Amino acid sequence: MILAIKNIFLKRSNWEYFIYFLLINAVLSYIKLSNELKILLIGLGIFLPLFLAAFGRSQKPSHEQPTPFQEFLHPLSPWVGITLVLVTLWIHLYRLDDSIPLPFGDNSLEAIFSMDLSKKWNDRLFYFSAQHPPVYYWINSLFIRWIPSSFEALRMTSTLSALVSVPLYYCALSGVFSKSFSLLGTGGMILSLWCFAFGRICCLGAAILPWELIGFILLGRYFHSYALSEKRSLLAWMGFVVGLGYLIFPIWPFVLLVFLITVFVFEWSKGHSIRKSLISLFWFALFFLLAFCPLLLAIEHGDYNLLGRLTSAFSGTDPKHVSFPITFSYLSCLFWGPLQDVTVGYTENFERLNPLWGALFFVGMIQLIRNRAHPLSRWILFSSLIFFSPSFFSTYVETFRILTLLPLLLVVISWGASNLLLSLPNSRRVLAIGVFLVFSTAWDGARVIQYLSSPSQTATRNYVQVLKNLSLSRGPAVVLADFLPKGNPDLFVDTFDFNVSQNPRLNQAKANWALLSFNQHYFPYLSKLFPKAHWIFSEVPTIGGDGMLAIIPIDSSNQSLLRSWAVAQDYFHRLNSQIVNINLPRTYQSALRALAEGQTLVQGDRFLESCYWEKAADFYYNHDFKNHYPQVVGSLQQAIDRGFPAAHLYYDLGSLYLRKRNFNGARQAFLSALKTDPKNKPVLQALLLLDKAASKSAVP
Repeated sequence: MILAIKNIFLKRSNWEYFIYFLLINAVLSYIKLSNELKILLIGLGIFLPLFLAAFGRSQKPSHEQPTPFQEFLHPLSPWVGITLVLVTLWIHLYRLDDSIPLPFGDNSLEAIFSMDLSKKWNDRLFYFSAQHPPVYYWINSLFIRWIPSSFEALRMTSTLSALVSVPLYYCALSGVFSKSFSLLGTGGMILSLWCFAFGRICCLGAAILPWELIGFILLGRYFHSYALSEKRSLLAWMGFVVGLGYLIFPIWPFVLLVFLITVFVFEWSKGHSIRKSLISLFWFALFFLLAFCPLLLAIEHGDYNLLGRLTSAFSGTDPKHVSFPITFSYLSCLFWGPLQDVTVGYTENFERLNPLWGALFFVGMIQLIRNRAHPLSRWILFSSLIFFSPSFFSTYVETFRILTLLPLLLVVISWGASNLLLSLPNSRRVLAIGVFLVFSTAWDGARVIQYLSSPSQTATRNYVQVLKNLSLSRGPAVVLADFLPKGNPDLFVDTFDFNVSQNPRLNQAKANWALLSFNQHYFPYLSKLFPKAHWIFSEVPTIGGDGMLAIIPIDSSNQSLLRSWAVAQDYFHRLNSQIVNINLPRTYQSALRALAEGQTLVQGDRFLESCYWEKAADFYYNHDFKNHYPQVVGSLQQAIDRGFPAAHLYYDLGSLYLRKRNFNGARQAFLSALKTDPKNKPVLQALLLLDKAASKSAVP
């Protein structure tokens, strides 16, 4: 039986392989299956046939030219090139301001760092507790200065990176492969949905693809260089480019590993001794260290926590959370979507190849493995494994971590496509490419439209439109977005264009209304302060479960109060920035000093007192809670005594007492919460839990 199955897959043409993988990919992509059934179908329906088809036949001799080195297309008209350029520009620039969701979560914090830099430059080299590299923030800050629309400016770094990647990819391919294959691969990059999404989403990894492709261009020229001076020059440039990786994205060590091993093996394969191969690496290493010097100096001066960077680069939390479903989902995301119950960083899943592209990939993999004697095939397989390695250390799926796979993925897809084209007459090949691209683009376009029409994106666009209408009808505003314990980064970013407190283009004197983000449990107190305000509850996607927005007309009765709150907003914003950038003992002490500065600023204002002490409690809770338990409890008590005694403050205080089995203190806090909010569900549930815990404790 096994022999019969083997013969079935051995005696097939490339077109039959293509149709088979197309059908299997469609089933896996569009029929909801359990994880077990999905893995089984992938194994038996994809990997087993792939293995039989690729390894069942003897591998092709290394002297036979693989398809990527052959010319299989007639010279094309210059109009084809012009059309490709126009299509590329349209894909990446059309409706840049609102076609893909706004920054959210960590992306909003990244946007805030860029916005702050656009106002005032600082000497910070690394951001966040994970010490993210700075290039993305530096470039973004310049676009925010130059482009009036912050929505467009925040995407411009990613958009330009995607645009630049197209000619860079052609240069990288043409330095190694035939012109026909290079054009085919470049067309794949232009129409790749992953590249499209990469150019539209505000993400730290925006510059990773062009940086990698520049390295590949240098590597291709190095392969074809013969003069010793030219080889050394290319190695020096290559080392310098790769050495700048620590400024680009955290996955740079994997790219470095590929380049190091490639150069060493290439020199060794030329018959050079290990000593001569190491001498070649010397030029690479010398200029690598030259580019790497700023990071070495930062480590030496204690401005960079190397151990913390290594431990938080991918896992970030408990290594036990790294599991097979997560690693497997990195692979399945590229073709069929992730497994169920696996956390994915970007839910639109635009990195997933449609079944047509997926079928071409598996046809290309068959040819790649059959040509495994060729150095190119071995290099692609080795490099792909290295670039996929971040998935082995991740606790959730974020496909930007394996974005370096995209150029190699497209090479394999182009390899499969070129083999199919070679089976057609010359006169029909361009027509076949056109028909395929029409169907594939329509398929991907339908996915984009479906995503944009989803309820979550519709709600987000409606929310953005509400903000735009407010700014058009009311003009500039004082936006108070940082009064929550961690602020409201999404609102801060979404309102930057009309926020007089942050946007230097605006005249603060023209603001006639304020927009306040706050915890809804302060509503009974704030509604008395601002009887003319309009209140928006938490249905708005960006506010969060307990959040509210207040639209407050500025008049003589509240002008002085709101002016003092605007000063507090600046302080809260600086404090939040200090806290999220804690990554060293020095930055922790800096945040601690910033926290202490606020006591005099908020003194006498009950709302500001509540917000400040709630922030203090949140700070101590998230930084060594076990040793800061008294400070957390004390800060919450201060928020209640000196500010507004809101229900959520009592709830947090009671929860802390409950954790230490202080049942009397917990009960008193929960009952106090019910006095201000008698129907508060979390408090009522906490009281039930308290009764159960107290009864168990009373049992002898």
